[in-house]
Amino acid sequence: MIVAIDFETANSDRKSVISVGIAFRKNNQIFSHEWLIKPPDNTEFSEYNVNIHHITPDMVKDMPYFPVVWQHIEQIIGEEPIFVAHNAQSVEGCCLRSLFTHYNMGAFDSQIICTLEMSRTYFPQISNCGLASMTRWFEIDLNNHHNAEEDARACLELYEILQCPEKIASLYNKIIRYYMENYSFEMSDYYTKDELNEKLRKSVEKIIDMPDRRFADMNIVFSGELDFNDSKDFVRSLINRFGANCKSCVSRKTDILVLSPCFYELSVKKKYVSTKYTKAREIQEKGGKIKIISWSEFLKMCSIHHF
Repeated sequence: MIVAIDFETANSDRKSVISVGIAFRKNNQIFSHEWLIKPPDNTEFSEYNVNIHHITPDMVKDMPYFPVVWQHIEQIIGEEPIFVAHNAQSVEGCCLRSLFTHYNMGAFDSQIICTLEMSRTYFPQISNCGLASMTRWFEIDLNNHHNAEEDARACLELYEILQCPEKIASLYNKIIRYYMENYSFEMSDYYTKDELNEKLRKSVEKIIDMPDRRFADMNIVFSGELDFNDSKDFVRSLINRFGANCKSCVSRKTDILVLSPCFYELSVKKKYVSTKYTKAREIQEKGGKIKIISWSEFLKMCSIHHF
């Protein structure tokens, strides 16, 4: 399940989370929710932060701590969700890792896709790729920015749009037209109208063909025969599409081991264990972060949603 997540904090400390919002799509409908959270004891509230999100100490003093709220969230989103956040590397990812560490909840190692990085990659012409800016470009409703639930919902809608090449190309077209209309007096010194149109056409073609980088630089290994023709070419195209490396052997550098339907069932029932599966389990037992998933789970991770 794709789950957008957003945090608001009391101050610059990433574990000072006082609000979390999530949003996900089910049966073609978006569901969202927000929880207020009591921050760690002795947390000071920054006036700057309060002025942004308007959450005061009195509003959270009787709220549950993060571990209790996270249990509720896990009951809703199920096992192994793929999280999406805007500025995941600097904010949401740091918040989750800091909170898990502070409350001795183990290591947070779920995947988090960053729509800020996706936006910057797809649209280098946009100087500000913040959530408010991107929602304006894509005409996504964001009526209460810095409310965790509202931001999570907007982030989810942005992520869904960024999965649709046609909508990406449409915005790219809009951006180029904007520059042509507003800066034509400068560009006319260098390009004729036909040259500008050709530049636009090539830019749109480039953005349509731009690969999704959700598995960027990850090493993925497959074990067992797949159950359809030309499976190797299909797998290779998926790997290339998402920026990962297809490897033949399991090692400590392996990020994901994908088991064919037959191998996965046999491994779970312990009737047959492949060499790659055995090696991956040994790495896990020694603290390695390798994930072992089924072919169907891999396809779900690779799915491209068109909305």
